[in-house]
Amino acid sequence: ETDMTLIENLKSKNITLTHNGEKVSLQDINEVIPFDFVDKENLINFYISYNGGIFEEKIFFPYEFKNNKYNLIIEGFYKFSLVDSKKIFSDSIEKIILIRSGYSEEFDDFMDFHFPFAYGAGGDFWIDIQTGEVKFSDYELEGYNTEAIITVAYSFSDFCMKLFKK
Repeated sequence: ETDMTLIENLKSKNITLTHNGEKVSLQDINEVIPFDFVDKENLINFYISYNGGIFEEKIFFPYEFKNNKYNLIIEGFYKFSLVDSKKIFSDSIEKIILIRSGYSEEFDDFMDFHFPFAYGAGGDFWIDIQTGEVKFSDYELEGYNTEAIITVAYSFSDFCMKLFKK
């Protein structure tokens, strides 16, 4: 297996992100997610190169749940807003955290240990800061039911490497 960066891997599959946020620094990222978690280094490198953005075409993420295989459509990655900027983008991680707060005590407890980084087909993808795992919460089908949140990738890198277009 060649040691490709996540960005090279996406480029090799002709997957491009457009409408990226303004360039962010390590400080900007650590301001929002100050904790360490598995694979944080790759997430940081990715966001320093591309601060979020949307996919131009249909991009899929394959996962298995209860022995069934699914392909979720990924629409894009949330952005980080700049620390020194007063403006919080509507599609920023900070804004999504604000919007998702307060639906239920269970969901708020979930959010204490997870942050959203990508979105698609009716839900959000979250990173678990304790394990580094990526989870998917499907609001369209499940609302804010934490019981229905599923683990879909081992890490941020694992998530990115699995993205494909048909």
